[in-house]
Amino acid sequence: MQAGGNNVSIYGQEVDELTLKIAIMNLAMNGLDGDLRKSNTFHNDLHFTLKADFIISHPPFNFAKFGYLQDMMDHLAPDGKMGIVLTNNSLSSRIGNDSEVRKNIVENDILECIVAMPTHLFYTMQIPVCLWFLNRNKKQKGKTLFVDARGMGKMVDRRLHELSKGDVRRIATAVQAFRDEKNFCVVVSTKEIAKQNYILNPWLYTKS
Repeated sequence: MQAGGNNVSIYGQEVDELTLKIAIMNLAMNGLDGDLRKSNTFHNDLHFTLKADFIISHPPFNFAKFGYLQDMMDHLAPDGKMGIVLTNNSLSSRIGNDSEVRKNIVENDILECIVAMPTHLFYTMQIPVCLWFLNRNKKQKGKTLFVDARGMGKMVDRRLHELSKGDVRRIATAVQAFRDEKNFCVVVSTKEIAKQNYILNPWLYTKS
């Protein structure tokens, strides 16, 4: 997504046709239009020259998670911001070069915030997920906010956990405020993250 004043240009691609149609429908319902096309991001990047101001993504769980992350980072403009949904194993996995990717993101001061979410947020996936927020031009240099929202919301049936509008508002407010809140969120220095071997579990930091 590129934005300037009221001028917003939206670009995207999705390999699954149904998901693509839902995305196009959501844009239309909000009075927006965009260049959304069907294609595999890894094998055929339709926007390879794009440098975006904002990127949001929900890639396939546990499939080349950091591959998607790094691909989107490459598309960020110098002041670009990004939000991505990943499974919680992205926070501490040592498979392959996962640890090195996390280290590079932290040491390059791009990671702005991690939010740990509850389980059962998706009918098709019961495992817990987290939100990564990256920013190429952070206001709080050398610091990252960790939010532990695992206890928020409630189960509406046996398969789905739902957050209330108040829950969402509290998380959004915490991210914007970027300050400590006991047992919920904490601002951590890059030095402290390094001491934890670049493990990014929010509860590792909020518990202290």
